[in-house]
Amino acid sequence: MTDTTLGIIYAMKRSSENWDKAVAEYMANYSGSPIDDYSETVLNRIMKNAFVDYIETCDKPHIVIYELLNSLDTNGWYSLGHHLANILTLEQVKDRNRFVNGFRDN
Repeated sequence: MTDTTLGIIYAMKRSSENWDKAVAEYMANYSGSPIDDYSETVLNRIMKNAFVDYIETCDKPHIVIYELLNSLDTNGWYSLGHHLANILTLEQVKDRNRFVNGFRDN
């Protein structure tokens, strides 16, 4: 998993803000771009890239895909980025004291 994806997921997990604000703030700090550059369209693209990157490293990608499809079936009125953020935010980082699913210290 890339440092950017790891940072996005940790930013969402640690923030009390909505996913879009947490990701926009993280990306603005990471890139030096103004936070206003992160429109819904841009954030959705960022989340798609982060999700694919995460899937490449997680332990059971089929379960993550299944969770996403279920989310889309039951809550279809939200943006794709919203669904992806919910899935990524809930992913397990550690099993006891060992990192899992491609996670590591950031």
